[in-house]
Amino acid sequence: MANKKGKNIERKKLSLEIILMKYGVFIAIALLFIFFGINVPVFLSIENIINILRSISLTTLIAVAITVSLPAGGMNLSAPGSTGISMALVAGLLIWNEVPMIIAILVACIAATIIGLFTALLAVYFKIDDLLASLALLFVAQGLELTYERGQSIYPHMLLSTSQGFVNAPGTIPDAFIRWGQGNIGPIPILVIVMFVVVIVMHFFFNNTKYGRFMYATGGNIEAARLSGIPIKKYKTFAYGLSGFIAGIAGLLLASRLGSGQCMAANAYFLDSIAASFIGFTVLAQGKANVFGTFIGAAFMGVMVNGLIMMNISYNAQSIFKGLVLISALLLSKITARMQE
Repeated sequence: MANKKGKNIERKKLSLEIILMKYGVFIAIALLFIFFGINVPVFLSIENIINILRSISLTTLIAVAITVSLPAGGMNLSAPGSTGISMALVAGLLIWNEVPMIIAILVACIAATIIGLFTALLAVYFKIDDLLASLALLFVAQGLELTYERGQSIYPHMLLSTSQGFVNAPGTIPDAFIRWGQGNIGPIPILVIVMFVVVIVMHFFFNNTKYGRFMYATGGNIEAARLSGIPIKKYKTFAYGLSGFIAGIAGLLLASRLGSGQCMAANAYFLDSIAASFIGFTVLAQGKANVFGTFIGAAFMGVMVNGLIMMNISYNAQSIFKGLVLISALLLSKITARMQE
């Protein structure tokens, strides 16, 4: 009898551990809603929920850009640099050069993708560590952005120094472009709709296509993938290019949201996007990078930050909470990986 009771207790402990591993992030989000809802009743309003979704849209897109490089065994920390380049270029081409909107968008996306491909060149073909290669390209991208922006923000009617003196910038940002970052469809911000579309498409790609499975195979066991005939370099390069492209979309939406090209604005999303990517490892105990998990991670960060702001917690203290959340996510990811061995 004693043995049976001991086994039953052990099973209950194990089942509780599994529940916490699989649904821990969801439970944490629910607890945050309860806590902030009790202390700040307006937190639970529909307007605030929409505000949270809007606030995490760009973070989620940059986090997804980082996430898509992870299944193939990469780590693209240059994604925020691609976002900054895209934002600066689209704003500069529209405001300084009066380039047609479609051309400006294409040039910005191509430039952002090229940053990702250069990261792949260093990491895949020159065998430089992915983390170091992507950090190097992040610095390069930030330097290019600052150089292009001339160390200042780009906004309509800004003063430009010319040989004939100071003149106002000739172009502006079209309302059709601004609408993507500031407009709504019904009560839902277009930013939020774009975020959900990207998350759904990328989730479908990685879970329901052979190409997505090949990328997971590449990152899971590179030697087995090579023996199976999967072109390793091709898929890793594609992952970095896709990462740069998605980060470029985030840059377009950032420019649209701000109505300008704010100098180094993409940096504000860097740490939150990394945290969201790694929190995603723990969602449903998957123990691997996944786009759905990344969205849940971004939502968790957004709920926490929004609630802390409503409770008048200082910005500096918010960073402490973010760091603790990331540490917890990394520990849970480690534990989950061990349980799956």
